[in-house]
Amino acid sequence: MTDTARLKDVVEILGIFSMFGLSVFAYLAWWLAFHNGGTVRIDVTAFGELWLEYLLWLVVTPLITLGLYYYVERGGRSG
Repeated sequence: MTDTARLKDVVEILGIFSMFGLSVFAYLAWWLAFHNGGTVRIDVTAFGELWLEYLLWLVVTPLITLGLYYYVERGGRSG
């Protein structure tokens, strides 16, 4: 297996896990809103993480896109 193929595997796996994690986060936010009268407040400044999380989004979004592309390109993990 070449280094490029290995890198594609890593990006694919990280992208899929990131997508799963963000789905869980969105579900939990929805669940909290459902059980709190339809409202939930997310404060991204409580620990001073505003810019760190913003930069993380800039990395995670293309990672998810590229990982999903590699997954579909190979026809799933069996390819």
